[in-house]
Amino acid sequence: MARAAVRLMASGDEGADLRVPIASALVELYGPDLDDDELADMVEVLLPIEAIGVPAAAQSSSSA
Repeated sequence: MARAAVRLMASGDEGADLRVPIASALVELYGPDLDDDELADMVEVLLPIEAIGVPAAAQSSSSA
């Protein structure tokens, strides 16, 4: 997850949506074996775990 976030930020992503680095890390890990529905389900499960420690202001801006 951290590697995906660093890579995305280096490419200009502002990090406003925590789902993006989660999805990126999962695709990097599982590659083409992960279909879109599985990816969405896994992101949904991991989002609250990864959101721990993210300031509330950052969470509310990404959920809009």
